[in-house]
Amino acid sequence: MKLELKNKRGERLFNKRPAVLAYAFLAAGIWAASAALWNYRARTIMALVALVVFAAMLALKKKGLAVLCGFFLLGELLFAGTADVYESRTFDAEGAEVTARIVSDYDMAQSRYHYVADNVYVNGKKVKGKIVVSYTEGNLPLGAVVKFSADVKSRKFSTHWNSVNNFRKKEYYSATTDSVEIAEITSVPIYDKVRYEIKKNLYTTLRSDTADIITPLLLGDTRVINDNLRHDVSAAGLAHLFAVSGLHIGFLAGVVSRVMKKLRTGYLTNVLVTNAVLLFYARLCCWSSSIIRAIVMFDVYAVGKLMGAKNDPLSSLAVAGIVVLTLFPEDLLRVGYHMSMLAVAGLCFYTRGRKIKKRNSFAETLSTSLAVNVTMFPVIASAFSKVSPFGLLSNVLILPIASFMYVFVFVNSFLVLLMPFLRPTLYLSALAVMPIKILVTIVGQLNFGQIAVPAFGYGMALYYLGIAVGSRFLNVSKKVKMPTAAAMIVSSLLVTVLT
Repeated sequence: MKLELKNKRGERLFNKRPAVLAYAFLAAGIWAASAALWNYRARTIMALVALVVFAAMLALKKKGLAVLCGFFLLGELLFAGTADVYESRTFDAEGAEVTARIVSDYDMAQSRYHYVADNVYVNGKKVKGKIVVSYTEGNLPLGAVVKFSADVKSRKFSTHWNSVNNFRKKEYYSATTDSVEIAEITSVPIYDKVRYEIKKNLYTTLRSDTADIITPLLLGDTRVINDNLRHDVSAAGLAHLFAVSGLHIGFLAGVVSRVMKKLRTGYLTNVLVTNAVLLFYARLCCWSSSIIRAIVMFDVYAVGKLMGAKNDPLSSLAVAGIVVLTLFPEDLLRVGYHMSMLAVAGLCFYTRGRKIKKRNSFAETLSTSLAVNVTMFPVIASAFSKVSPFGLLSNVLILPIASFMYVFVFVNSFLVLLMPFLRPTLYLSALAVMPIKILVTIVGQLNFGQIAVPAFGYGMALYYLGIAVGSRFLNVSKKVKMPTAAAMIVSSLLVTVLT
């Protein structure tokens, strides 16, 4: 006999969403492996237990449970394998002779210039990954094959989110040198060239503090943001604008799709061409997890439409999470990944599908901002120990014009890339992002721009259980679920403060 939880109307409390369960078990497997990162005995025991349970479920013909066990085992093996392979390939070398190709412009840090280089050779042996070269001059051109002597240090794999960020970008090594020889200038992949030229146009035309806002908005490159601007953006609660995601993908997909329709191509051709453009843009943005998530959700929607299936945003989000974590299991340890997934989950839980009798853009913006901020709150508090009291207000002011900002900056930047004589028009992009610049500057000067808060710990589970209970996906009357959800969330806050 199957146990099914139903409400008074005889409906399921939760509709079946296998993708959501599969994602949860995959994430649990990755988390378990990360918790026992270098404890090989514990990892082996967990894998064996998962394998035994998997076999038992198959023997009992419980295929659904067997699949979930399989996802848990997959998550554990993916993360453990990623860490083990990385550690086996990396090494340190003192006084090494290094040859590498510069594939980025520089970032300034502590009066030194930091370049990213690929095609790395250490003592004549080619190594996997990229190297970050710290140099005294800012004159190394894109594509320069450089030679130098330095101590090469590998970046150790750990569960700290900053370490995982370096690993995610394949920046496995670092070296510091005061003398570099340029052997030759070679070509670089087109995506590196395009990214370099866009940034060069911005920084040679506009003020650096303005280019520092446009660059991450357009390319998701947050390394250009200095500490002062980072503080101001966080204080204003607008850091999510610099994560290339649904806003960007929606615009690009819409433009390409409309062009393909004008050319009278078939639906499948339309989807394939749109995906090609989106994947190039994703590569331009260094495969950020938020943009991959957005592309997969677009593809799930497109395939569903092709098959005549109804789109379910929560299942689409889960499928996107499965794809991202299968490709990059280390993303589960990145704060940006969780913020991206939770922001969309908040929209799925509390805004998608709601009907407003009279269209009210302010009400829509307010509900969107509230859903996103409430859903991301525990992660932001735990990761940064600070939250912005102005986040909701800032988003209400900026979100209605955020789409215009991005579209204008995108079109303007790529037109200048194709027609350099239009470079003076970049000043119009500077005007377009002026509201962000003014707002973050004002909020950043306030002494109470950020409030210190404790990390959630175990209270986080109760908080998100409350979020799920209060969502539209629980088929219970609002009179029952909303007070219950509120009690759970308040209890989680009390647990966090008192423990």
